[in-house]
Amino acid sequence: MTIVKMKIALVLIIALGIFLRFYHLDLSPGGLYADEASIGYNAYSILTAGRDEHGITWPLFFRAFGEYKNPVFIYSLVPLIAVFDLTPWTVRAAAAIWGSLALPLMFIFSYLLTKNKPLSLLATLILTLMPWHLHYSRLGFEAITLPTLFLLALIFQFKNRPLLAGLTFGLSFYSYTIARLWAPLLMLILKPRWLAWVGFGLMLLPLLFWNRQYPGSLTARFNQISVFNDRPAPIVVSQRIITTYLAHFNPQFLFNQGDKTLRHSSGISSEMPIIWLSFFLAGLWFCRKQKLILTMIALFPIAAALTQTSPIATRTIQAAPFFALVIAHGVYCWRRPFLILVFLLLTGVEFSHYYRDLIFAYPQRVQAPWHGFDAALGPVTKEAYQQHLSTGQPLYFSDKIEQVNIQSLFWTKTKFPVINTNNPLPAGLIVVTRPECDQPIDYCVLTR
Repeated sequence: MTIVKMKIALVLIIALGIFLRFYHLDLSPGGLYADEASIGYNAYSILTAGRDEHGITWPLFFRAFGEYKNPVFIYSLVPLIAVFDLTPWTVRAAAAIWGSLALPLMFIFSYLLTKNKPLSLLATLILTLMPWHLHYSRLGFEAITLPTLFLLALIFQFKNRPLLAGLTFGLSFYSYTIARLWAPLLMLILKPRWLAWVGFGLMLLPLLFWNRQYPGSLTARFNQISVFNDRPAPIVVSQRIITTYLAHFNPQFLFNQGDKTLRHSSGISSEMPIIWLSFFLAGLWFCRKQKLILTMIALFPIAAALTQTSPIATRTIQAAPFFALVIAHGVYCWRRPFLILVFLLLTGVEFSHYYRDLIFAYPQRVQAPWHGFDAALGPVTKEAYQQHLSTGQPLYFSDKIEQVNIQSLFWTKTKFPVINTNNPLPAGLIVVTRPECDQPIDYCVLTR
């Protein structure tokens, strides 16, 4: 393949990745999860008032739901809201941009590591189509920032830019919680020059001031979900860690159903298509001399294993580029054009089934209230808000709506009272959930 054809192919792959990440972005899923609403509203509040929902001015971390959200995704969302206003599409567009940025970085990193442009091109295509990475590129969750920042830091490391590598690894500390384990661990694996550690240390200095002002804030969530939270015996802790760790290597999780929580995957061909399994196994052999890749594959569940959870895609998202590299080795290193063609055809068939389901069927599956996505909530809330403005009637929100406070803030950009629906309902406009629609009240705005 000539250089010109290689560049054209890369541009087409990136264009495909951008399309797949932006198409029907606000409709799949149709509702807005509470974490997305929190991230979006806090970015909006920073834009309009310079403070978060709790009134903290320019915070380093954002308090929400008993934990603290990381700042990289929220602050990167601010300019998008300035241009496109606060909408579900805008919140998810930030994720789509972060996910799309990973694609050219994937090619650069793969080439620096392998010195093989066709293989790097194939790895980029695999990451482009990987449901694991694609899913989080379409939801307004902060996790998608981590693979992109890690790829950028690795590029700086391989280009012998130790200070920039250290600064970027340090920045990843503020991207997603598992980076607090993975960033220093990855640097230990890479053994960078001392200047990288200087840059890393500089980026962590703000944490010292934050922890002094808000002690324990950054470990609050981990304390709730960790394998240690109920103070079990050491043997129980070991069993939990080993069981969860090994469960992440189950082909059912990696190459079929994926994460069983529907907000983390569609449940179809997730986290990767099943056709990729045989190529992944072959790739482990072909890249056996690539210590970085094999180490990242071997250790990828380590952060998730410290929590009480079933196999989870979010806390292992940093591994997606490395799985793409292994699979690319498994396809390309046979050096059989026919095999590459078969891989592309089978991948196209399975991916088209997955993506069609993601866009048209997945939004219906995830509509149940316990999944956290209620497509009716936004339109109903805006309708109730308009009636409130035009009639002057008081507006309330039922406490049965998941994370009702942040949902009401997002959809109205104004605080409204929350009512306890176990008590008599007050007169006025009341946004309630579907099960509450059976109550004989004629002054509510009901979720349809």
